[in-house]
Amino acid sequence: MPVSISVDSTGVCRPSNDPIFVDAGHNVQWYASDKPYQITFSPKLDRHPGSPNTPPTDITPPPLSMPAQGTATWTALPNPPDCGDPTPHTPKTGCYFKYNIYDLTKTPPTLCNDPGIHVIPQ
Repeated sequence: MPVSISVDSTGVCRPSNDPIFVDAGHNVQWYASDKPYQITFSPKLDRHPGSPNTPPTDITPPPLSMPAQGTATWTALPNPPDCGDPTPHTPKTGCYFKYNIYDLTKTPPTLCNDPGIHVIPQ
């Protein structure tokens, strides 16, 4: 799924889709034409709701850097578990990955926006 990042009329950089819905195993590709950005994901644990004796697994994606006029790609988990936390749009289905977009032209980098990705199991 292509997602553009641009600065809106208030000067805030935003993704074109928020939240992003993606099927398991598919890509999300962010692109920007104005400046470099970094995407960082909030910590995410698979709590294994069907296996209460299994300790949580860290499934947090690594940060992604995107150059000006470049792209950054993340492939959603091929078979996401029910992470055990309700998502804003579909309770207890798939995983919701909250992420932040940072403007790298500022020192220190400034937070632009904090949207999310809902990975839908197949």
